[in-house]
Amino acid sequence: MNNRVSWIEHKGARILYADYSNLSGEEYIGAIEEFKNELLKQTPGSIVTLTNVTDSKVTNEVKEKLKELRSQTKGISKKAAAIGMTGFKKAIAVFIRKDLYWADSLEEAKEWLTEQSR
Repeated sequence: MNNRVSWIEHKGARILYADYSNLSGEEYIGAIEEFKNELLKQTPGSIVTLTNVTDSKVTNEVKEKLKELRSQTKGISKKAAAIGMTGFKKAIAVFIRKDLYWADSLEEAKEWLTEQSR
């Protein structure tokens, strides 16, 4: 795995972390593909995931890749959190993705996921 997709430990919880911050275009698509490949190695319902979308640029190609990711990995993660959305964008994201916990910080997301992984 590269520096965009990694496993992190927090208070005994193992979290698969996808750092899409400041990405756009092919680099973003590559990171999504790497995250998908790591997810597909896991037992369904066995892990928690954290995604950072701070200042990422979502193109139509990225949207399609994210849809593909969701359809191909549905049920693998038992709980998921995301960070990087604020204000109106966060309100829209919360409405669209009700299955994600939208945290205000990395630390808040890790704490929430640690509780969910027990």
